[in-house]
Amino acid sequence: MKRFFTILLFTCVISQLVAQETINVDHFKYQILNDEEVAVMGVDSLGKNSELTIPATIEYQEKTYTVVAIGKEAFRTQSWLTNIIISNTVRTIEAAAFRQNYKLTSVKIPASVTVISGNPFHESPLLASIIVEEGNPVYDSRNNCNAIIETATNKIVTGCANTVIPSTVTAIGNG
Repeated sequence: MKRFFTILLFTCVISQLVAQETINVDHFKYQILNDEEVAVMGVDSLGKNSELTIPATIEYQEKTYTVVAIGKEAFRTQSWLTNIIISNTVRTIEAAAFRQNYKLTSVKIPASVTVISGNPFHESPLLASIIVEEGNPVYDSRNNCNAIIETATNKIVTGCANTVIPSTVTAIGNG
C-alpha cells in the first residue's frame, strides 16, 4: 500500500512539473497547461512589427498544442505593438495582458473568449477600437461602443479612448 501511495504522489508531482513547464516557440513564450493546451506568456522582440498575431496552435517536440490563454502581463510594455489579432482558440485573457502598450490602437476579441480577468488593456492610451466578435456567449460590444461589456451583468470590463457608454450599462469595472 505504501508503494502505491508513493507512486501516486510521484505521478502528481510530475504532473505538476509538466503543467508548469515554460517553452519557447517562434519568438513566443508559452506555459504548458496540460497535454494539449498552452498559454502564451510573452514574446521576444519582433523587430519593427506593429501587429501581433496570437496563433491557434503551436508545434513543440513533435506535438501540437492549442493556444487557449493569454497570461497575466504577457505582452506588457511592448512599445512596437499597434494591433492584436487573437486566434479563435483563446478562451482566457488574464489581467494586464496588454498593459502599458502605448502604441496599441485596436483589438478584436474573438467569440471564443469567455474569461477576461481584470483590465487587460490598462494604461494603453491610444487604444481607440475594441470589438467583441458577434456570437460571444459572455461579452459584447453592443452598439459599436468600443468597449468590452459583460453581457449578463451589463458591466463594462474595459473601455478605450473612443468608448461610448450604452444606456444599458449598469456598472463600470476597475481601471
